[in-house]
Amino acid sequence: MIRELTDINVVANFRQSDINFGGQGAPLTGYFQHYLSNLHKKKLAFLNLGGFANIMIWNKNQAISYDTGPANYLIDTWCRTKFKRTFDKSGKLAQKGEINNEFLKSMMKDHYFLAKPPKSTGFERFNLEWIMKHKRKVRGIKNIDVLATLTYLTISTVSIELSKSTTNNSQLYIYGGGVKNTTVTEGILNQINMRRLKKIGSGIDEKNFESVCFAWLAFKRLNRKVFIKSNITGREKNGLLGDVF
Repeated sequence: MIRELTDINVVANFRQSDINFGGQGAPLTGYFQHYLSNLHKKKLAFLNLGGFANIMIWNKNQAISYDTGPANYLIDTWCRTKFKRTFDKSGKLAQKGEINNEFLKSMMKDHYFLAKPPKSTGFERFNLEWIMKHKRKVRGIKNIDVLATLTYLTISTVSIELSKSTTNNSQLYIYGGGVKNTTVTEGILNQINMRRLKKIGSGIDEKNFESVCFAWLAFKRLNRKVFIKSNITGREKNGLLGDVF
């Protein structure tokens, strides 16, 4: 429809193209992050904090990108359900609660956190029903403590995966709406051996990163750039990414 209304070429179906070549279909930002690392001539690490978190790290000389699990989705879901708020501003509400180790351990046993990458996930797995399933295993846990523990779940699962990078003293670029939850971002940075890279250059910032990424992917598709099989999404074949309409 966009093509018909604007008479401008539209590039879409990036995810399905990646799946067709044996990949996970996400996170597609890993391709752009790999390009930026080459541009900076450094093995940069990346962390996207949205509803869910995804990273790009280095395993020796190979870049690998995958979803670590929930970022703000479960936090926001619990805020809406129990506190009538759309989100926890700066994570300040979570700071009023206490981390419940029994609840945390139950959630951390989820198969997704134990699975090896490449992998991707979403709200079809991690949702309110998932929270309640684990909450029922813990007696008398307060709603505020559930929020504090969900917040720490994000901090912990992201930190564990970032720590698997084999590049010493990596610089980490963090972007996405979840950056505003300073309790999460500072919690992650306190647990990893990486320095935060605050600027990536080229007019890119934490707000427009994904938009620029997909514009870059569209540019590559229009110019028939073939993406080779890689660990970024686990794609098994070379091919073009996306369809032109």
